[in-house]
Amino acid sequence: MTTRPTTSAVLTKEIQHHLRDLIARLHQLNDAVGARVELRGPDLEILDLIARHGPVSPSEVASA
Repeated sequence: MTTRPTTSAVLTKEIQHHLRDLIARLHQLNDAVGARVELRGPDLEILDLIARHGPVSPSEVASA
């Protein structure tokens, strides 16, 4: 006898799928923006970190 997945299990799987898709699309966007402004992905991530938290030390950047 097979058991049917619960509604919450189905929703969890669906959310995971959509989050993976979102992450892939965000990577594509970062690549496109980076190419446009001639920056690499890690450079954009550091700029985002600074934009969100203000000035940060190199060790804070490394730990993030």
